[in-house]
Amino acid sequence: MTRLSTRAIALAILSLAIIALIAGVAVSNERPPVAQAPSIPNTTDTATGERVQTQSHTSAQQTYIVTASTAAAINTTTLSRYGAVGTRVDARVELTTSPGNKTTIENISWVSDVRPVIRAHTAETPGSSNGGSLGVSRIHKKGITGDGVRVGVIDVGFEPTNPTIRDNVVDTRSFTNSETPKRHGTSVAEIITQTAPESDLYLASVTNGIQTEAAFGYLQDQNVDIIVSSTGFLSPNDDGDHFLTDDVISARQDGILFVNSAGNLGQTHWEGEFRSTDGDDKHEWTQSGDERNCLPNCQTEYGGELDVYIRWGSENDNSRYRAVLYNPVADQIIAQRNRQRATESNRYAALVTDIQTQPVSLIIQHTAGPADDTIEVSVNSKTLSGMERNVPESSLVAPADVPETFSIAAYEVSASRVAPYSSRGPTDTGQQGIDVTGYTNIGVENGLYGVTPFRFSGTSASAPYVGGVAALVEQADGGNPSPATLATTLRSASDDIRVPGDDATSGSGVVNAVDAVESVSSVSITPTPTPTPTPTPTPAPTPTPVSTPTPTSTPTPTPSSDITVTRSDTATEVTPGTEITITTQITNVSGSVSINTNYTPPVQSANITEITVNTKTVNPVLSEANQNGSVVVLDNVDTDATVSISEQLTVTETIETTHTITGDVTTSDTTVSADPLRISVIAAKSPAERYDADDDGNIDIIELGQAGQDFASGELTIAELGEVGRVFAS
Repeated sequence: MTRLSTRAIALAILSLAIIALIAGVAVSNERPPVAQAPSIPNTTDTATGERVQTQSHTSAQQTYIVTASTAAAINTTTLSRYGAVGTRVDARVELTTSPGNKTTIENISWVSDVRPVIRAHTAETPGSSNGGSLGVSRIHKKGITGDGVRVGVIDVGFEPTNPTIRDNVVDTRSFTNSETPKRHGTSVAEIITQTAPESDLYLASVTNGIQTEAAFGYLQDQNVDIIVSSTGFLSPNDDGDHFLTDDVISARQDGILFVNSAGNLGQTHWEGEFRSTDGDDKHEWTQSGDERNCLPNCQTEYGGELDVYIRWGSENDNSRYRAVLYNPVADQIIAQRNRQRATESNRYAALVTDIQTQPVSLIIQHTAGPADDTIEVSVNSKTLSGMERNVPESSLVAPADVPETFSIAAYEVSASRVAPYSSRGPTDTGQQGIDVTGYTNIGVENGLYGVTPFRFSGTSASAPYVGGVAALVEQADGGNPSPATLATTLRSASDDIRVPGDDATSGSGVVNAVDAVESVSSVSITPTPTPTPTPTPTPAPTPTPVSTPTPTSTPTPTPSSDITVTRSDTATEVTPGTEITITTQITNVSGSVSINTNYTPPVQSANITEITVNTKTVNPVLSEANQNGSVVVLDNVDTDATVSISEQLTVTETIETTHTITGDVTTSDTTVSADPLRISVIAAKSPAERYDADDDGNIDIIELGQAGQDFASGELTIAELGEVGRVFAS
């Protein structure tokens, strides 16, 4: 029998087997994508701004910005017929009214636009390390305390009579009629007084965009030297061109340094092209088709407040997208009603909700118009620690994106790193975005959090710290330095903590308060060590020897100095989006141990799955992982112990990328680097290549039979089996 006839018979047999299988098994030509989203009812979003959890159209009062044709045309008497008139800036005025009045107000002759206010968000997040000393006590002892420097603070609320700040408060102004939380703003002000204890504070309370604009004007009228804000806005694009840009520039022109927190979206931000290759209008976060993005990861439940913002296109863009929260275990939609709105430069959808603790996945759904936009997704929460699929780059929160803003990232002292949650550049226009990094996790004693001291964290803490250092430099300089000069001094005195030079994660580095003050004054703060005289030895009398028995010595165990670090992986060549496990083993360590790992370029996600000491699972002092790397800190490790750490990584979706895994282990007296591991991302093999077991470029009858078995068990689609069969027949 010829080779050709053998192939023909084999194909005929295989075809009959396939027909029999199809008769008994429902077969699809396509396997569903990883973590496919459920069918979502096509409900209508709202443009009126009610809170999501009500999911109903009500007559609840909402706050709008009414824009007039000119400032002189505004008639507040007319507006007051519809509700409470609030803050006014130029040709815009705040109005709180029922959503049902919006159309009527738009039809007033002098009204050119009516849109909901843009909500302010604070930049506070749970901390993971202790900031310790602020490094300013020696400066204070030299009489440099910020005396005479006027610092304005913009925040959502204050308690001006709180003992931690009351002696510094000169004036306050509230631009909001609503009762606002006071602990965040009070803590920001307290950190300024800790850093610059004799500075003068001017406090402005705001809750939205137009109130923030008015606060700038108020503080400029007070002739402040520095403005500090630990708030931001998620609705505008981070391109530095939005409703606060002119206010920031005006403050700079008036000689004011504006210091703003960068934001806390480094682990909860994603940006890229909307993609739905299967045509179901649900965004695929990865090239493998994953339509669900776990919050914070797929092994951890989440409950609490969540603000999800999607930005895209221009103000008049016809496309619409919305965020949907889904419980994959219960197969239930948690929340899906979004506010559909626009700024002067972009569209955005916002889902604002408070949910019970449960498994949570984020789904982005395209609901109208073309689906061809670059979308930017930001998830803001005070308690959410991350998002499974995220892009840390370009996660700045407005107005930190304005070039004239002095933007501050957060630095964790005990972990010696930029906080993983800290937002980073570049901006949408390619600007670096971050100027410097400041301490976070700073103890405050205002008592408003129910515990004293309370560890205040996030870039909400790092911005007032840098603002306080700026006040010290302002006093030490004595010459009323310009904002540009003050900014240059702070950058030049920063300690580089990453690759040499400026970068979009840490800026110029961590602000060094002592170096900054010394660079602008003749005051010497760094102490000069005093030599210790060497004593002249006095001869001792020679004792008369006494015969005594020689005791048997008991050896004292000493830790080994030969620390070894080895890393292993489950694969060195993988396809896009593959999960792999990296195991790091360290031997002969004792006491306090810090293990740092870096992933270059970043991976899609990373989780630490197990930490053991001498094969026993332990609870570390610190254990964190994100796309850029991981850190584990252990204490009281037994002498000459063996530590093992397992990490699960999801590699990039981009082929021909090589992830390099590096890092080091630090103990109290030494640092040892690990040899690098390299994981290459290669194109997925075709079905025929996968079943070509002997790599000869052909498919034989045994390899074809294996493909048939895998088809029968559901591991291979009929289309893939057909491709293997075609190669066999060729």
